[in-house]
Amino acid sequence: MRVKNILIAVLIFTIVIVAAVFYSDHIVIYAISKMHHLEISYSNLENRAFRELVLTDLGLIDAKRGVGLVSKYAIFKPKWERILAREMESDFHLSGVRFVRNEPEGPGSYDTLSDLVYTPFASRWTYKDISGKITVFKRGVHIKDVVATSDDIRASLAGDIYYDNSLNLDIMIYFSNRFVTKIPDVLSTVVLKEEEGEWKSLSVNLKGNYKTPSIEVSGALFRLNIGELSTAK
Repeated sequence: MRVKNILIAVLIFTIVIVAAVFYSDHIVIYAISKMHHLEISYSNLENRAFRELVLTDLGLIDAKRGVGLVSKYAIFKPKWERILAREMESDFHLSGVRFVRNEPEGPGSYDTLSDLVYTPFASRWTYKDISGKITVFKRGVHIKDVVATSDDIRASLAGDIYYDNSLNLDIMIYFSNRFVTKIPDVLSTVVLKEEEGEWKSLSVNLKGNYKTPSIEVSGALFRLNIGELSTAK
């Protein structure tokens, strides 16, 4: 179930960027929200001659699943020169970002590998910044150089989400040494890899149909492969 929430969060994150950049008119955003059963809100939408699109107090919730994100300030910079190749590309920068759920999550637990993989997508974290690049092409959406930063957790995301409901995503999760003290030694020693600047990391790859992806998790002393992981309730 937690893997499903992760994928929902990523898909919502992708949809909001596409909607904000390439369908910036208020009426069109409203239509998209109804089409995809999304609750989209913002206090202000500013189109700066199509060079920059700025949204304040952005909120996006999957109405069916009660999972989404909120951002205090969002800037999108579309690259219109690729439009002749039938591709749309944009840089983006979100500030004050938090994933949200309608249901309470309870206190954080870091005792299992599943807990660690899910941690960056929990609602108790607020990211100072999330930035990166997104490209819409014929077969789907390409995500590149997406980096999320907070004091104790960082994450990077890259890969593709296809219109046939398949995906191939690489997620790198970084934990500060201060955060690592919350993880049992028997787990952190095996699964976390040493990084520069007193950080430790965990690598995750999700591939296949988004409802039942295969998952590969790589750490300091192991690599775990699971064929098709069911994410059904």
